[in-house]
Amino acid sequence: MISKNTKEEKKMKVAINDISFLNGFAEIAVARRALIQFGEAALRLRDDRVSKVDTNVDIVNNYKVNKSLKLAPQYTLIKALNDIRSVNMERYLCILQILTMVGEEAENDPDEFCFSGYRSKHCARYKKGFLLSIVSDSAFAQKTIRGALRDGTECVIRNIALEEHIDFYWEELGFRLYELNPKHGMREYIRAGGEKVGIAPESDEKGQFLLNQAIEYKGKLFAVDRDKNNRIFEFRYSYANKYHGFLQEDLVENDRKRIVELAR
Repeated sequence: MISKNTKEEKKMKVAINDISFLNGFAEIAVARRALIQFGEAALRLRDDRVSKVDTNVDIVNNYKVNKSLKLAPQYTLIKALNDIRSVNMERYLCILQILTMVGEEAENDPDEFCFSGYRSKHCARYKKGFLLSIVSDSAFAQKTIRGALRDGTECVIRNIALEEHIDFYWEELGFRLYELNPKHGMREYIRAGGEKVGIAPESDEKGQFLLNQAIEYKGKLFAVDRDKNNRIFEFRYSYANKYHGFLQEDLVENDRKRIVELAR
């Protein structure tokens, strides 16, 4: 499987918001619903179309968020996970992978993120990335969370708690959707003025698959079609988070080799 992150792309770290979990819930039913919602957002991040987040390495948990953590009175995280398991195995496995891989506290953390009476070195460490929050308070349902660092400096961290947040942050997360541009058909042709117009991928499914694997190289997006002799497709921005693609045959040999190498 080709990694979603390449040497020429900036990795986007997503930190589990331990404060949102420590805040807890008063009722079991509310905690269960919130964890399900958390799972839906996590699954959306796992979508191959989200090109700049690899859920295996880019989502970072904190040791405070573990199986024994109480989400509500007499209701531990592992009990909540088992409840979800009986309803939706995919969601259960996704949350289990993320939340039960207990992280380690780094030594000499430079700062703390302070919010609503809680302090988190974990959130502060990833303040330039994203938080992934469970909605235990209305503040955690927002696209950003405002707190303060240890010295009182205001700190705003981008937040993901709802699926719609991923749509909002599509560019930063690399959530790309393929859409056919009618000018790129199944046959190459020359436009008035002499410009060559490359063919599009054979189907929308093929286009989306290649777009999911696309890498950034010299400010452009390229994907390698390994099923057909390493053909290279270039993808260009259309609008919103939509991209179209076409066969790119005008690359110099050094660039072509480098793209194939990076896409491994």
